Amino acid sequence: MEWNILIYTLLGGLLPALLWLWFFLREDALHPEPRKYIAFTFLLGILAIGISLPLEYLTQCGMHVPFAEIVHLTCVSSLGTPVFAWAFIEESAKWLVVAVFILWRKDLVDEPIDAMVYLITIALGFAAFETALFIFEPLTRAAFLETVALTNLRFIGASLVHTLASGIVGFCIALAFYRPLWVKSVALCTGLFFATLLHGIFNHHILKAGGNDATMVFFGVWVGVIVLFLLFERAKRINKYSRT
Repeated sequence: MEWNILIYTLLGGLLPALLWLWFFLREDALHPEPRKYIAFTFLLGILAIGISLPLEYLTQCGMHVPFAEIVHLTCVSSLGTPVFAWAFIEESAKWLVVAVFILWRKDLVDEPIDAMVYLITIALGFAAFETALFIFEPLTRAAFLETVALTNLRFIGASLVHTLASGIVGFCIALAFYRPLWVKSVALCTGLFFATLLHGIFNHHILKAGGNDATMVFFGVWVGVIVLFLLFERAKRINKYSRT
């Protein structure tokens, strides 16, 4: 493998995600998280992918799909992929990794909005390395136009879906930040449910969408991003005396 292909693959995955990360981190400008932990959480996206891929492969075992095809995601449009199962696996993996390494630390997560920040960060890390998997194969074929098209589509679509879905989970955690453990558990399950629903619906429609339908799907994602910024503003106002 030529080093330039690897470099272009990483740049194609990382740069768009880092641009979105910079954009979303501005919502936490008053009390920013330590940059080293933001970078660490972003890189945890690799671990979340490492957890997701084998589990997604297991959902396809009955169809005898080679693991390599799951990794490169080349079979999704023709083999009836269980999109909601995959969405649940990915959303759960992102939350689990952040929960294990970040969310339990009171010195890092000391206000409700922090949960949203860290979950969105790992979502963009996940999306970055997932994009790298997508564009690696066309780069090896020197299909540069196809690579650019894929990168652009993921920049305005899939990356934002990951961000929006994880942001919903983070918002539900934020709502229950000062609540008893059982409320936190219900909030988490609620967040994962809606994140899975959103992610699964996007995957289902984007795989079957024609030109006009795809435009509507992406429009819906951008409307969701606007809602996400409203959720950020709501999370900033949560305190010990809030009625959520």
